[in-house]
Amino acid sequence: MFRFDDKIVVVTGAGRGMGNGVAKILGKLGATVCMLDINEDVLAAAKELTAKEVNAFGYVCDVSNIDNVKCIFEKIISEHGTIHKLANVAGISASVDFLSEEIDLIKDRIMNVNFNGVWNTCRVAIPYMLNNGSGSIVNFSSVTGNLVSDPGMAAYAASKGAVSGLTRSLAIEFANRNININAILPGYVWTEMLSKYNPSNPQEIKDKFSKGIPMGRLGTIEEAGSVVAFLLSDEARYITGHCLIFDGGTTLVETKELVAKGQKKL
Repeated sequence: MFRFDDKIVVVTGAGRGMGNGVAKILGKLGATVCMLDINEDVLAAAKELTAKEVNAFGYVCDVSNIDNVKCIFEKIISEHGTIHKLANVAGISASVDFLSEEIDLIKDRIMNVNFNGVWNTCRVAIPYMLNNGSGSIVNFSSVTGNLVSDPGMAAYAASKGAVSGLTRSLAIEFANRNININAILPGYVWTEMLSKYNPSNPQEIKDKFSKGIPMGRLGTIEEAGSVVAFLLSDEARYITGHCLIFDGGTTLVETKELVAKGQKKL
């Protein structure tokens, strides 16, 4: 079960964070992983996996640039023959007041990566999958924008809501052509992005966020990778258009203060 031997899988945002976790899990399960990231760190990340006997290849790619995406995917095809599966993990975030002077520029940057990046890779990858006669895609959305939000997160929330809508639309458009397309909606997962809130004491940040999560901890990038592996696997072929919540129960909470205290006194 959940094997990807002889499968070419593209993972965006794979240089670090959840994208790197997805690449690691898929590689361990036998996939040939084509790791894309805008930062050259992805080349070193691919070498690290190769040293662990994983078939991993790094490519520097700006997913917000459709011409760059076409060029890199053509290179992948020339080197590996085809593309079977795609995991769209690349994303950025920012918290900024909606009435601030810089909000429009920040909104455009976030939408370019989070939404246009998914749009671009799907546009380029799906024709290859149609030629293969099948394919699977998992897009990273978020609980933010779909179920919850916080002040200052309007641009990020809008981008992730758009990813979920795109996922469902593409799922129905290609359901009868043997391509299933789903999304994962993460809550808080421990990555470098969160640690930057307090670089000198990242454990403080981890503990602070954990208090509001019913499971009492943040998710891991490996757990995110395992969820993606299931949705990309042949065992999930009959699942399409689904937005899977991955948040340790966070969005189940009605009163977060009570979760932090651990009980409700009547």
